[in-house]
Amino acid sequence: MKTVFLLFDSLNRRMLNSYGGKYLETPNFNRLAEKTVQFNNHYIGSMPCMPARRDMHSGRLSFLHRSWGPLEPFDNSFPELLRLNNTYTHLVTDHYHYFEDGGATYHNRFNSWDFIRGQESDPWKAMVQPPLEKLREKFTGSPEILDAYDYALRNGATGAKISGAGGGGHMVLFTEFERRHELITALKEKEGRVVPFKFVKHGVDVWRQ
Repeated sequence: MKTVFLLFDSLNRRMLNSYGGKYLETPNFNRLAEKTVQFNNHYIGSMPCMPARRDMHSGRLSFLHRSWGPLEPFDNSFPELLRLNNTYTHLVTDHYHYFEDGGATYHNRFNSWDFIRGQESDPWKAMVQPPLEKLREKFTGSPEILDAYDYALRNGATGAKISGAGGGGHMVLFTEFERRHELITALKEKEGRVVPFKFVKHGVDVWRQ
């Protein structure tokens, strides 16, 4: 017998067509629902991601005694129990927290595993200072953000992280601590108005209204 266990993070049933959701189309979930038994009641034990996974691995309610964290050496994990009884187990995941400090020891209970990189804050294929051409591909609707980014790099910023698109946008500029005020002054002079900002641990958080 082969068993496939599917787990999706942060999935609200009201977003699925098979549960009456009309917000977006979910054809793959619809096909899955047609071939399976669909339940209407579920009670969660512990949350969010890692405590819930520990519940499913071990059958114990993590929140009775501990919050977010790894499987403990004394936890009887069901993939491990299957493995020890000659049933092959394999994990395919894009869940970054399995592999970071404090969240590990879940994947190594399986016989083998595949990690699909690049989700959440997984530091994979990063560019410390992305070229403007790459950013323009993504932020075609925010030329003022790209312009400010280019200007900031020439006035003391060592890098930036940009998010948002369309008419608005958000940018964290990284710079040396002593040059934070100098960078903000340069941006104010360029914009000709007060730029909304706040200082953060590694630089200056700037955004467009």
